[in-house]
Amino acid sequence: MKAAIWITTGLAAWAMGGPVPSPWPTSGDQATVAIGASRVSGRYAVADSIEDEVEIRDIRGATTRVVTSSMLTGAMPWITPSIDTDGPRSVAMSDSGRLAFVAVVDDETAPDGQAGDAVV
Repeated sequence: MKAAIWITTGLAAWAMGGPVPSPWPTSGDQATVAIGASRVSGRYAVADSIEDEVEIRDIRGATTRVVTSSMLTGAMPWITPSIDTDGPRSVAMSDSGRLAFVAVVDDETAPDGQAGDAVV
């Protein structure tokens, strides 16, 4: 019994760990404002407020999809993309990684008088 307790205690001490920072290469002059990750598939999404785009990557860091500024403008025709605080602000992903939800902020109101912000 004492040997089992010692082995268990030794394994617990050996298994201690923490976050391991690693570089995330990006293209252009980006200002990353949000990162979202899926729990199961290992996909990650990074929102960039300068380029107004969202990069989705797999667990190895390879880009699998880029949601461009023109795609966001297609979904939100009233948005006025600019270099200031407009654009993607936060990202959430489903557990499977198949769905990405991007909150987009616009400083101008929509033509119908409603708020210009949306979740795409």
